[in-house]
Amino acid sequence: MPNLDLFHEELDRYVRAKSELDARVTRDLERCRSCFTGSSTAWLFSSVAARHADLSAQVPGVKVAQGADARAAKKLQKKLDKTLADNFFAQMWSDAAYTKLLTGSVCWAVTASGGAVRLSQPDLRSVFWEPGCLSLDDSEAVYVRSTVLPGRFYALFPKARGRRPELTPDGRRVVVTDRYSVGPRGLELLRFSGDAVIFDSAESGGAFRSLGTYPLVIDRLYPDDRSPAGYGYFDLYGGVQRDIDRLNAAITDNVCAGSRRRYFCRVGGGVNEREFADESRPIVHVANSFLGEDSIREITPAPLPAISLGLLESRIAELKSVSFNRDAVSGGTETGVTSGTAINALQQAAMKASNDISGTSERAMHRLFNLTLSLLGGRFGDAKVVRNEE
Repeated sequence: MPNLDLFHEELDRYVRAKSELDARVTRDLERCRSCFTGSSTAWLFSSVAARHADLSAQVPGVKVAQGADARAAKKLQKKLDKTLADNFFAQMWSDAAYTKLLTGSVCWAVTASGGAVRLSQPDLRSVFWEPGCLSLDDSEAVYVRSTVLPGRFYALFPKARGRRPELTPDGRRVVVTDRYSVGPRGLELLRFSGDAVIFDSAESGGAFRSLGTYPLVIDRLYPDDRSPAGYGYFDLYGGVQRDIDRLNAAITDNVCAGSRRRYFCRVGGGVNEREFADESRPIVHVANSFLGEDSIREITPAPLPAISLGLLESRIAELKSVSFNRDAVSGGTETGVTSGTAINALQQAAMKASNDISGTSERAMHRLFNLTLSLLGGRFGDAKVVRNEE
């Protein structure tokens, strides 16, 4: 019987060490959400959408190497194609592209059950590895946590009845933890919740043992030299976006203030303030016979410095430039750029950035496809990634 106390302690250590990364991912998603709620302008998200369009048009495919047995390779190719279709890989690729661009990393997982291979994208905040590792393969163990409704939990794992599973803070769902490790016999899996051991490959075995490596792949955008994860658009360019939002808010507030007419009204000036504020009344009464110029006077709001609008425009141009989303990319023309050669050069520069992002994803997919192939009965390393441009 495995000592779950040791594994709980190990997991707690992994969770504490990864808290900064998890907070950053949460912050990135909240910043993205603010673009849809109207609390932030969408200049940065437009850059994300442009890169996502490039990635969506380049869904990777896979080809199995023929080798000496062409017939077996063809059969394996059909199984692999069916597995990708059954998992709606094209849609998963699109979802993964957004996650990678927004947060800097997307995690893929491959599992086998009942002869079928399932691809999934666990939330990076639910995946934990040994502190200080730059690759999942370097970690002594990798934990993946998920939640399930209590009724389904006991239906899937009837042996857990009578035990004390771990619950989410609100008590509505059961937390299931998978601990992966690589030992002399290959990949090992221990699944538990609270004090209940749900599955232990050391006793039950499993087809996934043949992998000999973790069934997880992290595809990252801009590398972080402290972890297997990476940085995304909102990490690198979020500061410029916040400057744009502050300047935009200041200009909007100033314009709105100037559009609302406000007045100083001297106490004892004799003006009926209620009638004066009601624009539908043609006559405004005064309480005395003398209405001086100081009785009521319009407030003139101070205009913003002339540099404000220019600064806003320069920050928008900076964001477009550093995120490779210049006007030329979407078919427009840059200010001062009129020749076709110059516009084409700007478009080519943006495509280099898109191809670089696609290249890192394709390398991650090469590993994912080979893991899938291994679970289907092939040899690790038989799959070759090909680009299917739509």
